[in-house]
Amino acid sequence: MVTGKYKYIADKFYSNHINSPSLWLLGTRDILVPEIVCEHVMGLWKSRGISVNSVYFQGSNHVSHLRNHHDEYKSALYQLIDDCLIPKIQPTQSTILTQSSIVL
Repeated sequence: MVTGKYKYIADKFYSNHINSPSLWLLGTRDILVPEIVCEHVMGLWKSRGISVNSVYFQGSNHVSHLRNHHDEYKSALYQLIDDCLIPKIQPTQSTILTQSSIVL
């Protein structure tokens, strides 16, 4: 029964139907979730067109990255927030003309 529930949850995670940018924070000494497993999932997500970013923290154990690599951790989070929330729209000729006409 537990195996069936785990498989169901794992399948949902691996097949991720949410097409939002992801950030993977990995420790090189994580014995709970090995890098190779994370890299496999990241590869699956990338193949589906999902934006995947990863940061490897040298010598960091499972979920100890914030404590051991505070500045790098925060920087990665802020970058993800910027990527998700700040529109990457380049001005077009029509928006430039509209802005010019408002100023005039």
